Amino acid sequence: MASEIIVFSDEQARALINLEQRYHVWMEAERALAAMPYDLRRKEVGGRAFLYEIRNRSGNGTSLGPWSEEQ
Repeated sequence: MASEIIVFSDEQARALINLEQRYHVWMEAERALAAMPYDLRRKEVGGRAFLYEIRNRSGNGTSLGPWSEEQ
């Protein structure tokens, strides 16, 4: 079985290049989104407020320190 080379028209080649560029921009945006923290929340503990970075839907997270209006 002989394989045949399919040549794209100029318009098809331009569309392919545009799609490739859009794909790379989209993937970069997806990676940046995935690297962001899940959520930030204010949490009261012992009468003091703290800022927490929440890492999952269960609400597990890490304290980023005491809450302050400056931050």
